[in-house]
Amino acid sequence: MPKIKFDQIYETLKDNIINERYPEHMLPKEVKLAEEFQCSRNTIHRAIAKLNDEGYVQSIKGRGTVILQTLPIQDDRFFLNLRSYGSIPAITQSHHADVATSVMAFREITVDEKLSSITGFTPGTEVYYIQRLRYLDDRPLLLDVNYFRKDVVTGLNVNIAQSSIYGYITHTLHKKILAARRIVRIKKAEKKDTEYLSLGDYDCVGVIYNYVYISDGTLFEYTESHFVPDNFGFSEFVQY
Repeated sequence: MPKIKFDQIYETLKDNIINERYPEHMLPKEVKLAEEFQCSRNTIHRAIAKLNDEGYVQSIKGRGTVILQTLPIQDDRFFLNLRSYGSIPAITQSHHADVATSVMAFREITVDEKLSSITGFTPGTEVYYIQRLRYLDDRPLLLDVNYFRKDVVTGLNVNIAQSSIYGYITHTLHKKILAARRIVRIKKAEKKDTEYLSLGDYDCVGVIYNYVYISDGTLFEYTESHFVPDNFGFSEFVQY
């Protein structure tokens, strides 16, 4: 099943939920939805699972899929699920924003003791150090500071960094990204933040600290995503 088909089904179901087109507050059975969309039940199951993760529905064994009451729209320009957040791809998919990337720095460095304490990489590890400024709807709102292990992300260059590093890892290097640990903090703006980001009256930035693991459990990426506070919000749906 092509990915665009899955995305269309997910978006249609979400739109139907938001606009209250299911008066019984239940999604139709998966088999019925599969007939409606002329797709496999597995594709329907994936779409419902995504809606479940985002807090639109809750699947209950033996009963079906309950539609949860819709919450008011948040004021944040970019409101994202922290679990599935993946920087630019997540923003593009969720908000259809016009995005552009400018590579501000790209060089090869060796991790020392101080950098090891921040990134988790062993001292002596060779990494690519990259700074990428992200423009969202023509505004510089996100600054990614990346460290990638050279022995994992082999052959990385500026052109790839300008395009999609994750696309390069999965489609060219054929490596599977396994998991990520994410931490969000608010901190005083650094010189690079005030220089590059559209902070306005803010003297602080939000920062997502991202530790990412390859399929064998190796930590291969440490990234700090610095963002303008009033343009981003994050949520996590908790199931009991």
